[in-house]
Amino acid sequence: MFRWTIKVKLLAMGAVAAIVLSVMMGMSWMTERSVSAANDAVKDEMAQLERLSELRMGAVEVVLGVMDSIVDQQEGVVLKERQQAIDHGLGLYAELMPEIEHSAMEAEERGKIKDGRGMIREMKDALARLDRLANVDLREGLQTRSASVLAEVDNQTDELGDVLVEAISSLYEASRSELADQVEAGDAAVATSATVSWVTYVIGLGGLLVLLLGIGLSITKPIARLTGVMGLLAGGRLDVAIADLGRTDEVGEMAGAVQVFKDNAIEKVRLEEEQGATKLRAEEEKRQQMLELAGRFERSVKEVVDGVSSAATEMQATAQQ
Repeated sequence: MFRWTIKVKLLAMGAVAAIVLSVMMGMSWMTERSVSAANDAVKDEMAQLERLSELRMGAVEVVLGVMDSIVDQQEGVVLKERQQAIDHGLGLYAELMPEIEHSAMEAEERGKIKDGRGMIREMKDALARLDRLANVDLREGLQTRSASVLAEVDNQTDELGDVLVEAISSLYEASRSELADQVEAGDAAVATSATVSWVTYVIGLGGLLVLLLGIGLSITKPIARLTGVMGLLAGGRLDVAIADLGRTDEVGEMAGAVQVFKDNAIEKVRLEEEQGATKLRAEEEKRQQMLELAGRFERSVKEVVDGVSSAATEMQATAQQ
């Protein structure tokens, strides 16, 4: 049978305190995760903005590399530094194209751009044409020194560069808008987490204090009552009532022990009163016995005196005769 003893109460109090502390720690952890997630999202968007800026510069590098080579057509070949710039720009797009596609799809899903797939197709087509212009048409035009070919390369390079820059700029603006949204969402998440944490802290702490107060009073008040009762019993007040006898915890056991102490004290008083009454009866019986003995002695003496007096009278009569 379950008994709601003081030990159980203390264990329950400790368990509740542990639960409240665990909830508080959990809320703190969730707040930290929310802040961390918001910071990570902001960092990702900032990193994406940096990569988009690099891509925009890469498009400019390709365009300038091709156009500068056309300006320096008297060499008849693409100079090394121009070729490095062109290769770097095209290689950057080839390396980051999967990430660009992912960003475009996400931007389209969030409604930041209209046709992400179409934009990626245009970019891939523009890059393919730029690659051909830079590595085939430009070389042929420089070798043949064909003004028409170089002019066409110049025009197409400028147009394709505009296509790339426009696409990257659209993704850049979408990423900036998403960054603003992430910052706003992060602030909202932090504020919400902080509010929930404080509310949980206040409710948990208040509930814990109420529980501690209730359990503490359920233990201390009965013990204080028993202490007062024991003081009255020790002072000779045997008519005092003992509360908490029906409790099933240690306080009930203590009340039972105090009741036994009271019953023993009452029994002791009763025995002392009986002993006093018995002593009085014994003294009264002894006094009666002494009175009876004195009466018998007096009667015996009287009889002896009477007998002696009668004998003396008889002796007097005889003497007179």
